[in-house]
Amino acid sequence: MNYIYDVILNFNEELYEFYDWDKDDELLHIRKMPVIKVDQTFISDLRRNKIKINDNLNIRNKTELFQKKGIRYLENACIFTDGKEAIAVLIKRNGLVLKSKMIIDEEDDAVCIGKKQETKKIDYKVIENDVLDEFKTRKERKIQKYIFKELETMEKEKLNYIYFECFNERKNTDIKKEILDNFDKVYMSIYEILKLSKVNK
Repeated sequence: MNYIYDVILNFNEELYEFYDWDKDDELLHIRKMPVIKVDQTFISDLRRNKIKINDNLNIRNKTELFQKKGIRYLENACIFTDGKEAIAVLIKRNGLVLKSKMIIDEEDDAVCIGKKQETKKIDYKVIENDVLDEFKTRKERKIQKYIFKELETMEKEKLNYIYFECFNERKNTDIKKEILDNFDKVYMSIYEILKLSKVNK
C-alpha cells in the first residue's frame, strides 16, 4: 500500500475546498495515510453526493494522527485519487463517509502517489445528491440556507419591510417569489436586516 505523510485534513459531511475551511472546524494533522487510485466516476460521485462504501479496503488502523501525547489511529480512513484530484475520506461504521479536500501542494503529492498505482474498483452506493452551488462559498451557502428558513415562517408585514429595504418600493404581489427571483442581488441586504432584527429583540 502507498502512503502520504504529514497532511492537514478537515472532515465534514459536505466537501469544502481548503480556502472554505472555517476557524471553528476541527483540523486533523495526519502523520501517515494510505492513498488509493480510483476511477473518475467514483471521484465525481464522492465529490457531489453522499455515498456509502460497502468495500473492505484493507485500511483498518492504517492512518496515523498526530496528537499532543503521541499517535492515534483513525480506524477507516484513506485518500482517493483519480490521478487528477484527491479527496480524503473517513468511513464511519455504517459505511457513510466524511470528506475532506486538501491544501494544494499536499493534494498534488497525493495525486502523484496515485498515478503510480493500478486503479481499484470501489463497491459503493449513492445515498443522496448533494445539491451544492459550487460557485458560492461555504459562508454564502450558509447565509442562503438561513434566509430560506426565515422566509418560510415570516409574516407578511416583515416581508413587506424587507422588500421595501431591498428594492425601495412597495409591492402587493407575491413578495416572497420576487425576493427569491432576485436573490443573488439582495441576499446580503436581507441577511443584515434579519441579523439586526434578532439583535434588537
